[in-house]
Amino acid sequence: MLFLGLLLSTSVKAVPYALARNQSVQVPPIKIPEDDGKLTRDLLVRQTKWLEDKLQEKFARRHQNAPWLADSLVFIHEVAPFLCFNATKNSVTGITTRPSAELLKQGRKLIADGCDDPIFCYLVAWIESFMSTPTTQSVQLFSSRWRSLLGTSDPAVFKAMATSWLWFACAAENKATSNQDIQAGCEAELPGLIVAALEEMSDNEDSTGVYLALYASRAKTFISSKFPFIVAGLEGCKGAPWLIDTLLGESEIDEAWVFRGNGWGASVTAEGWKGFEEHLAKARERLARSWVAKPDAPWAAAGMITVTLAGHGLAGVDERAWFDRATVAVFDYEPAYTALLSAYRPRWGGSHTLMLEFGKACADTKRYDTIVPSRLFKAVSSVVEDLDCRMDVYKDEELCGRIVELQKAMLARTDGEAEKHYFRSFLVTNAFLTGDYETAAAAYIELGGKPMYVEAVDRLHYFGIRPIIWMGTLALYADRDTFKIFKKAEEAYLSFDLDVAQNLYQELQKTAITQSSKAVSQLIQMRLLSIAVEKRIATGEWVHLSNEEGRLLWMATQNTWWTEPNGVLVLKNSRENVSARIILNARIGLDFEVRGRLSNASGLHHSQFGITFGYRWSYQGFATAIGGVTRFNPMENGVALVSWAHDTSDKNPPVPIEIKPDSVFCLRVKNGVATLWVDDKELLSGDTKSLFESRDPWSEDDPKQNLIGLGCNYFPKGETRFKDLQLRRL
Repeated sequence: MLFLGLLLSTSVKAVPYALARNQSVQVPPIKIPEDDGKLTRDLLVRQTKWLEDKLQEKFARRHQNAPWLADSLVFIHEVAPFLCFNATKNSVTGITTRPSAELLKQGRKLIADGCDDPIFCYLVAWIESFMSTPTTQSVQLFSSRWRSLLGTSDPAVFKAMATSWLWFACAAENKATSNQDIQAGCEAELPGLIVAALEEMSDNEDSTGVYLALYASRAKTFISSKFPFIVAGLEGCKGAPWLIDTLLGESEIDEAWVFRGNGWGASVTAEGWKGFEEHLAKARERLARSWVAKPDAPWAAAGMITVTLAGHGLAGVDERAWFDRATVAVFDYEPAYTALLSAYRPRWGGSHTLMLEFGKACADTKRYDTIVPSRLFKAVSSVVEDLDCRMDVYKDEELCGRIVELQKAMLARTDGEAEKHYFRSFLVTNAFLTGDYETAAAAYIELGGKPMYVEAVDRLHYFGIRPIIWMGTLALYADRDTFKIFKKAEEAYLSFDLDVAQNLYQELQKTAITQSSKAVSQLIQMRLLSIAVEKRIATGEWVHLSNEEGRLLWMATQNTWWTEPNGVLVLKNSRENVSARIILNARIGLDFEVRGRLSNASGLHHSQFGITFGYRWSYQGFATAIGGVTRFNPMENGVALVSWAHDTSDKNPPVPIEIKPDSVFCLRVKNGVATLWVDDKELLSGDTKSLFESRDPWSEDDPKQNLIGLGCNYFPKGETRFKDLQLRRL
């Protein structure tokens, strides 16, 4: 929230070092297809038709005299797109349409009417799981018919798809549907079923169909996870050579990363590097051979981008060359864009500037009927992941202009009110982030009172901009003279000129727009309350928030909290392993003390509490003192200091502790050392500077800008209550 003054400032600072243009970066334009049939949706239309024909062929023959045959064939027709990977994903917005409850109801009715064919039961189970996750009901529905399916004359590819779905649904990770016996049975059958599916192909269309079917189901996941045990069978398979090479090449990439791990290079063992290199060499051989055999397929070429960025590509063929080969086959093949953007990251020898220039090249295609132009937004998001302060990317005026220009162009070329609402919502978001309040305010009005699309609101949330901020700011912008006063107030507040800021906000309280707009009134009131609290904090005395201060200044960043009288903070959740965090929007700095009491009702489990510090709304990284469960494993209890809200590690092991329903806690942070007491017993005292992996809040422009917060995690489900909260600056 505190960076809003920077957004409103008329001066634009230099682009940060991470984005500095020390030299010109040229990214070649992306070739636009001249022929029809080169888009992902064309491929998916053909694949959906292939799936439907294959499904109906043997099924219709088996039940040609059944009274429910016609209705069941209609059901198969409607289910086919959901079996086809991304066939129900909008090629422009990226939103996936899920099956309707009515479709599931129709499937269950047909089963009740006598259509209990094994393949049909699988389709109904698949639809139910596609709606959310596999359920006990869907697993029971199909598992009782699974063995019967293996004995039918249906194509082996559907047997492999159905078995891999059942294997995944019964895996130990899925607590509700876990079944080790069924999982083991599936693992025994799947290698043979996959080979049979590959050898059953009769032509090129079959080959493509089988690859996509295996990719869409969990069969591809099974191949990668069990690769060492099934590689020999795949190597001896008599299916299409290009397809075998593609599957094995992609699995070799996965296996290479199993050996290497996902940590920094310094953490990789000698054995890990050896396995990494050996498997990437095999991937290179297979994928390059696959592309030569079938250059009109994008998969092998896209895989070679990853192989090449890891330093194991073909001599003279860089990542961009493989990208061009993949997109000539399928222009908007999204994994190719994702892989090249990854290859352009600084960690792989690229730069943030290169990533953004590639994003601009995507926007320059102007193929608004595809997802390609929006890769500029993806490039911005990817760069943001590397920056200490997320908002730094928006200090580039030229980039900001391109972002808003692209969003306007996408909106102008959108058909259908649903898509228009989606792009208007994101125009509000992107224009606000770039500081173009005129465009943001106009787009918000054009929403006509409809709520913003949830993903657009989440994007603002990612940058720490809560609804009270953006809604109030856009409402203020309608009165330009009042908005100028607001800008001055925000700049004064950001620079800790609290008396000046307070006078300006009080002046704003008297304006007509503040008195007529709830959004503006809440924003101004929040700022005045922040100033009042910060003035009390500055004295060094203990500060207790009033009910009104708590209601407007505590802001949830994860999950839903609410305040009760006397400043009690409450979170109640009905699910396990759910994190929650709430931040106090009044600045306390890096040297502070906070104390309070856990206030859980009798019988309610309190598995974890956390005190967050060094937090800034748009900045990466913070630290947390955790008490209770200190790993995402409910068996390990204690207190510890952690980075962000992550698990403890060997560097910061937990100290044993017993958390009681009414335990008193106190955290003191001074000169980079944090000391935590629980029930008047000092439990730990440790260095906090090492916890800030992404940033150093002590060396930022003004460390006093940092905030504190509270959080929790659930093992098992329960309730968290904090009361008697007090804080002071040291």
